[in-house]
Amino acid sequence: MKKFLILIIVSLLSFSQVAIASFSDVSSSTDYQEAILWMSDNGVIDGYPDGTFKPDRCVNRVELLKMLFEMMGVDVYESDYQLFPDTYADQWYTPYVRTARERGTVVGYPDGNFRPAQCVNRVEAIKMAVLEFNNGEVPEFERGLWSVSDVNLNEWYGPYFEYAFFTSQIGRNHMEGPPGSIEEAYYYPAESMTRKEVAEMLYRMKTVKDNNLDVYDSSYKPESIERVAKLYLGKGFDGDYSLVDFENGNEIDFIPEGYEVVDQHSYSYDNFPFYLILQKENNLYSYNVEAQNLKEISNLEVKDSEKVRVYPSISEKKGFFLEINEYGPDEEFGMGLPSPIATYSYFYNASSNELLNADNIDYDECLVYDSKYDRFFAWRCAEGIGNSIPLVTMNFDSEVVDELVSLEDYGLTEDDLGLISANYNNEKFFTLSKG
Repeated sequence: MKKFLILIIVSLLSFSQVAIASFSDVSSSTDYQEAILWMSDNGVIDGYPDGTFKPDRCVNRVELLKMLFEMMGVDVYESDYQLFPDTYADQWYTPYVRTARERGTVVGYPDGNFRPAQCVNRVEAIKMAVLEFNNGEVPEFERGLWSVSDVNLNEWYGPYFEYAFFTSQIGRNHMEGPPGSIEEAYYYPAESMTRKEVAEMLYRMKTVKDNNLDVYDSSYKPESIERVAKLYLGKGFDGDYSLVDFENGNEIDFIPEGYEVVDQHSYSYDNFPFYLILQKENNLYSYNVEAQNLKEISNLEVKDSEKVRVYPSISEKKGFFLEINEYGPDEEFGMGLPSPIATYSYFYNASSNELLNADNIDYDECLVYDSKYDRFFAWRCAEGIGNSIPLVTMNFDSEVVDELVSLEDYGLTEDDLGLISANYNNEKFFTLSKG
């Protein structure tokens, strides 16, 4: 009887998710911890390359729009023209700004500008979120008999604040005043809304919407965000990449002229990539596929004698392990690659454009990169045995941390390498007996 063992490592499109994010500056004592972790796990908000979340840092106006549309699953409009004097057609945020303006979520300031990089203040954020979560309207709700001392409900933001506040859809942990006295408390409506406050507000509003509630109730949870790809990215035998729209079958020309996609080793396109690594002449670039913008990877030049391989992270869309192999001048490249005379390795964060040296990585195995937990999954692979077990986790010092699937699991020894096939696809490992 064949023995079939499936080890699920990561599932980015799962129907139910648990909190797996970890930030060095977020703990059980952090305000709105549950909302922060949920937002991170569902891909709405990222941490920083140093492993922090920076909960007290502000959110700017275009960052909030992007979070809102990702939470709501809104298809943003393409845009190639300038919408406001201070927004530009070639920026990543332009589709979000256009979508928000056409949906009536934003109108800009009286001077005609939008101020995309400006920190969004609390009442601006509340207005945008209320309109997006409620089809452009303020729902009916039961009003309280009291008010907050520094909030003027006759101002433009009054209806939005009143609805969100009395239905408990915004956090109050930052408020100051005598205990139990809302009338003497201060909300500070004109101050910037922080990342933790935005996380809490969007988490509560989605909970209310998903559970058809009138008032936020912490015993309810929001539904996980499911991302269904409408585009397919595939690689042909000639090495060219194709982007195809599922809905109409049209092929989309999406790689900028003069650039080539670097070999994306072990990439599963069942989940659509957010970034690709491109090469033009001797320079490498990260390419945001959705926004179609380029960012040069600084301090890295590829010589003519070198070839680059890219290992995208299986846990974060922004993480990559880059391997640059140098070959002798007389090497010939056929179906396989000859042995390099030198190898240089790097960890790369496409979101922050941060490049870190990884030359201490020493491996002879097949592997996939897990940037969120600073590790590799590695398994035996060689001519004659194919892809085989044991399947292990390995740290950045090339030390085996844990053996996930062993030969003993199948009652085999080192002499039996090759009798088990190990395969990775769609964020899962499959190990299957060939017997």
